Amino acid sequence: MKKIFSFVVALSFTLGVFCNSPKDFVCLVTGKLSEGNRQLLQQYQEKMSSSGYKELAEYIGHFLEDSFGSGFVYYSVEGKPFIVTNRHVVSEYDTVTVSFENEDGSVSEFKNLNIFAMDENVDVAIISLPENFTRLGLELDTSGLHDGDEVYSAGFPGLGDDPLWQLGKGIVSNSKARIKELLDPAISTLIQHTAEIDGGNSGGPLLIRNEKSASGYTVVGINTWKAVFRQNTNYAIPAKVVADFVEKNASGSAVINMDSRVNALVDTVMKDVDSFHEVTRFISKKMIADFGYEALKSVLERAPNEVRSYVVDSFAYNPLDGIRCSLAYCVWNSFRSAEGEYKMPIIGTPLANGNTYSVEFNPGTENSITSLWIQEDGQWKMNDFGGLKLAKKTEAEKEKKSKKKTSFYIENIGLMEISANYIHSLSLERPGFNIQGALNLDYLNFGLFIQNQKVPYELDGWTFEESVTTMGPFLGLKIPMLIDSFIVEPFVYGRVGLVNFLNTFETNFNMITFGFGGGVNVGYETSLGFSPYLTVKYSFMPFALKDFDKTKISNHEIGIGLGFKFL
Repeated sequence: MKKIFSFVVALSFTLGVFCNSPKDFVCLVTGKLSEGNRQLLQQYQEKMSSSGYKELAEYIGHFLEDSFGSGFVYYSVEGKPFIVTNRHVVSEYDTVTVSFENEDGSVSEFKNLNIFAMDENVDVAIISLPENFTRLGLELDTSGLHDGDEVYSAGFPGLGDDPLWQLGKGIVSNSKARIKELLDPAISTLIQHTAEIDGGNSGGPLLIRNEKSASGYTVVGINTWKAVFRQNTNYAIPAKVVADFVEKNASGSAVINMDSRVNALVDTVMKDVDSFHEVTRFISKKMIADFGYEALKSVLERAPNEVRSYVVDSFAYNPLDGIRCSLAYCVWNSFRSAEGEYKMPIIGTPLANGNTYSVEFNPGTENSITSLWIQEDGQWKMNDFGGLKLAKKTEAEKEKKSKKKTSFYIENIGLMEISANYIHSLSLERPGFNIQGALNLDYLNFGLFIQNQKVPYELDGWTFEESVTTMGPFLGLKIPMLIDSFIVEPFVYGRVGLVNFLNTFETNFNMITFGFGGGVNVGYETSLGFSPYLTVKYSFMPFALKDFDKTKISNHEIGIGLGFKFL
């Protein structure tokens, strides 16, 4: 369902992206997440870390750090100043800051700039500049290139975690590269070149010499990708594609009217489940902040396996993309019947309310859905969809799922746990109870237990029975498995107990005992912050009478109980 171009990576991860060219025209681009999305990701980071998804939690941590990329100044035909960059450099941000490094070492900074428009099919975006902006812009050369032409890359690739200006030189190695995984060849081919590119160059210009221009260069493309398993194999989006995008948006002709936009959504949701992610282009950043958490939990718990896998893969690359995909599936699924069949919606008349449009699907019916649309990044996008009907498995999906291989993960489930157990001694034929709490660390857990039971013994020919309370630490090894949402967790442990520690002088037993055991926990993972489980275990913990007798009492136990794992 999701094709991965494994040897090509976008040039701006969490550290950001850059480019190379005369410093007066090329800038550093940094973004600022909306407060809602920042808080959302911080919540996810905490929950995933405590649930064992440490690698994904670390990725969120990097993602929350300041990121950066490159861009350059360009004036539209109408004279409006813009910063041109890649969409993936700014797509997740509310506002951006652009910085120019001056020749005297000072920095000119323009903060809280808005993203004017982003292309849904091509990795290009433009940022609005203030009206009093006075720097000159670069010119675009749309005449095309030839293999062997000399080109320059310009931008601010990262050195460590910090951006550093770089101007590189190379040649065009393929002037019309067709790589459908990066850009649909029906839209445009790509420029393959050898000019130096490093992480941080995304959004920066690919240049050729032009002595007639103010900068001495003109732009022939935007550096966007790098092939990581080949030397000097870099890809840029041609300037003609950039020029067409900028001019359409600067003139306002690129914004699609509401009727066309809503019809495009309907056409998209008519496709099968393999295409549900195409709905992501209709999801706004506000919708991610308002409904993202519940949507992701719903999809991971209830959606078909292929949908879950796609969402997890997207989340691993970009957490907000994973959340956006979850919302897309929830919208897609809202147009399905209980049997999983598509129902063609009726579209009501779009009603404007200030800058928001309200569109009702299936108006007047029991299953009507009201959606709210706002303009974002130059397009109409949804910020609400009927309060978001979360993903539910249809009967058809359940039947289909039963024929498919079950999802299986080995992962830590819950940071802490507590359980209460009924125990029965096979040797002593006496019941008892056990309570224990533990801290889980991947395949290890450790904690404290307290146990009480009746222990019969003989002393000097007389039979006695004593209530014995044992308390102490334990250390365990476990294999935490998640099969769909079911927890299966075999374990073994060793423990040390203090016997009758509150009345050491009155008991006839030695104060310290050692034991071991094993068993299995079986439970269900929920989205409520805790997960219940049933535990069944065997343990061996003998008792010894004090030194004057040296008699050891064997104690084989079977226990069964109920526990809870907490995130």
